[in-house]
Parts: sequence; structure tokens; C-alpha cells
Amino acid sequence: MAITEILNEPDLTRLDKYKLSELVPQLKSIYLAWSFLRNAPHYIRNHLDKILFECYRFDFGNFAPHQLSMHHLRLIESSYTQVKHPLHQLEELVRWIQDPRQSTLRSLYLDPALHPTTKASLELMEAMGRVREACEAKRIEVIYEVQPSEMGFGAVLSEEFCRRQRESRRLEADQTASGAQETSY
Repeated sequence: MAITEILNEPDLTRLDKYKLSELVPQLKSIYLAWSFLRNAPHYIRNHLDKILFECYRFDFGNFAPHQLSMHHLRLIESSYTQVKHPLHQLEELVRWIQDPRQSTLRSLYLDPALHPTTKASLELMEAMGRVREACEAKRIEVIYEVQPSEMGFGAVLSEEFCRRQRESRRLEADQTASGAQETSY
């Protein structure tokens, strides 16, 4: 089970009334716009490892200075980004990744159009090379996966993110079961 399409603060507030805090620990994944992290309630902050935060590349300049505590980020390409090619935002992404205060990011989900084997412009590929180098230096995994194709966060579930969440829960359950067996001897 996953939650998507929480588009603004009133959506989150409305879900709070229906005890979202009790549901969050049971979810396999949650998809939220990066802006929710700034004022996230404690039950969201306690489960950052289950949330794929999303940011459009053209909006990254607004994102970088404020966001330091997320585990997973999907950087979404859009038709606006593809037409304008604001490469300076990728340089901001590199600076954000390299920031010593940014120590929680574990995975970065990117559109396959940004993969080094694509036929994108040389400038874009060089900028993406710097992003990948910054990620390697911080042991952040870069995952290429089809992204939402229209404006609207959470328009597409990330199959890879959901798979990783299932695997993480399975490992936790196995560790809990083996720990319980060890204490029973």
C-alpha cells in the first residue's frame, strides 16, 4: 500500500483527521513533494526512510537550501525542463549533495533521459557526470527509472522504490525473527 497525490498542506491536514499517523508505519511507501518536509508532522519525520520525495528539476533552486534530511529523492524532468535546459540547477544539486550537512540521502531517482548512454546534449551529460560523481563520493545510489510524465507529484509509482521497501521490510522481519529465536535459547 502506498500514498500518492498529497498535493498541498490542506491534503495532509485532512489526512491527519483520519489518523494518517497510525497508517504510516504500515505503508510500503509514500510519495510527497519536497516542500512537505519543511513542516512535516512527527509521524512523517519518523518514517523518512519510507518516503520518496519528489522535486521537479526546474524547481530545484527553491529546494536545495532547505532540504537536508531526506533519504530518497526523485528528480523529475518535465517538458519545461527539457525545453529550457536549466543546467545551473544540476550544479545546485551537486552542491547540495556535497554539503557536509546533507548526510541522509541514500538514493536519487532520475529519468532515463539523464542516463549517460542517452543522446542528450554534451552539456547535459557533463552536468549529470558531476551529479553522479557527487553521489558516488557520498555513497548515494543513482537509479534511472521512468518518471511522471505530467505535472503532478506522485503521478507514477516507482516500482523500484516499492521493491526496495518490500525488501527492506523483509530484512527487518528476518532480523526480528532471528533475534527472537536467539533470545529463546
